[in-house]
Amino acid sequence: RLNLPYLAAGQAQKHVTLNEALARLDGLVGLAVDSRTIAVQPPSPADGALHLLPTGRTGAAWSLHPVGALLRHEAGGWTREPIADGLIAWVK
Repeated sequence: RLNLPYLAAGQAQKHVTLNEALARLDGLVGLAVDSRTIAVQPPSPADGALHLLPTGRTGAAWSLHPVGALLRHEAGGWTREPIADGLIAWVK
């Protein structure tokens, strides 16, 4: 349901795939988003910041994703996280 990546037998650099899966778990388990109404992409968010994108969103990364997308900030960039049907989020 969380669309986590799997490690493949004989895969090179397994740590990259494992770290991606752990980051996704960190963001989606016990989901708490920073906002669902802030429309301006924050200039320097903390690692792990989560936002549900509202109508009228702006910013280099946010404007590329649809309304309702869940974006997670990590290591200087934004990643769109998959949202499974029935997922419940607490809005801080």
